[in-house]
Amino acid sequence: MRSKKPHALNVLGPFYVEDGCCTSCEVPKQFAPALFGEDDQHHCFVKQQPRTDAEADAMIRTMATQEFGCIRYRGEDEATVRRLVDADEGDQCDVARPLHVRAMRRDHASFEAAERSAPWTSQGVVERLANYLAKRERFTSKAVSGDQNAAVASLEVSWFQANFHRVEIRSDPKSGRWVLQHFGPPRLSDTLHDWLTADDAFDDVRWQTAEQWRSRGPSQPTPW
Repeated sequence: MRSKKPHALNVLGPFYVEDGCCTSCEVPKQFAPALFGEDDQHHCFVKQQPRTDAEADAMIRTMATQEFGCIRYRGEDEATVRRLVDADEGDQCDVARPLHVRAMRRDHASFEAAERSAPWTSQGVVERLANYLAKRERFTSKAVSGDQNAAVASLEVSWFQANFHRVEIRSDPKSGRWVLQHFGPPRLSDTLHDWLTADDAFDDVRWQTAEQWRSRGPSQPTPW
């Protein structure tokens, strides 16, 4: 595979923005402002390559969120290529993807809830999600189901043309943790991860595919 033409202001390194591809989507500014800059035409470019694990996470998140694939990877680090393919961004790699690696849909998250005087309920956790989404411009939610004694509570979430997707939350008695599962597009996991990590009531978030959850398989701290 061949590299695309990089923007002239990209710093030397494996990640770059393709020249003429930027649509001023604001995604790099939202998720990785320390890594991206803009020229006087509002075309973004990589101003700093990731140096820490947190910055690498921010870069992968930005690439997973972008709409037109303008941010690309031309390096040969196997772990990075695997992460990009895993996040369904393999087409943004300028090297051939490993044949045995495929995109992973992580739509199950387990997490811990802080202790408090009143016990947590599934409905109470779902209501916190509804309150979070209500403050976000593009999202709407409806139909919080369940009551104080229900084992499972759910919420219907939409951000485009009233296409609603169900999110379910329940307590897992085997692990003593809370479990979230959604039935929407894969990237809905990213928004739910933002909520879980932004809410001080929740901690130790771990993401898995449905298969990994059923088999008690490996988990990771982000869905991407």
